[in-house]
Amino acid sequence: MRIYISGPMSKLPNYNRAAFAAAERNLTQRGHEVLNPARIRLSANASWEDYMRIAIRLLTHADAVCLLPGWEGSLGATIEHRLADFLKIETRPTTYWADVVLHTHAERSGVSLRLEREGRYYRLHYTDKRGRAHSQAFTSYTRAHQAYLQQKNAL
Repeated sequence: MRIYISGPMSKLPNYNRAAFAAAERNLTQRGHEVLNPARIRLSANASWEDYMRIAIRLLTHADAVCLLPGWEGSLGATIEHRLADFLKIETRPTTYWADVVLHTHAERSGVSLRLEREGRYYRLHYTDKRGRAHSQAFTSYTRAHQAYLQQKNAL
């Protein structure tokens, strides 16, 4: 999934680049392609509007938006959020994206195990020793985690 990061920048030290970089690392580790507006570099005399024009173009290529803490107090992030809603691009807080993949395990090539949160449900995805893909849905984390541990031990 291609995810755009939105959050406050203008009035924060170093334009909040550390928070954007941390979110980018988190999302990249989970296999997402990240669109990070904090990586935009323009000339020293560029205006806020110049940055927003580029950021908005970047946002329009996203499948989803990761909202950093404090986004509500940022004019730019609020504009990005409203535009994403208008364009029907999913918007979620950083905590959602951090918790989507709860556990992963791979002991040998071709054998994998992943427990994810999907809204109100938990889904266990695994590939068995023969390379067949399996998926199970659970309504409780406890049951999903027990199934995860059983499959992990079976690897």
